[in-house]
Amino acid sequence: MLQFLNPYEQIVAVTILLLKIINVRVTHNAVNGATLNYPDYTSILSISDALHTWHVENVAVSIIPEKLTEPPLPFITFIKRMADLLIAECLQYW
Repeated sequence: MLQFLNPYEQIVAVTILLLKIINVRVTHNAVNGATLNYPDYTSILSISDALHTWHVENVAVSIIPEKLTEPPLPFITFIKRMADLLIAECLQYW
């Protein structure tokens, strides 16, 4: 859905949105470069490392879906299904 809103890949668009929400001024091109130049750019760690570049404290964790209500907002989550186990990786900002 985010692809319709802008020309960036979804992982970049979500990072841009989070930075906007927390009032961190970074150009879209900087976010695009920092995220997509990461060796495994589709991972949550690419977002985490990019946020560290701009001195945004964060943590990447793997939690079960029942715990998704616990992290403070805002946070980014990747959800993937592995057999019958649903794993959520959350990137939490504080």
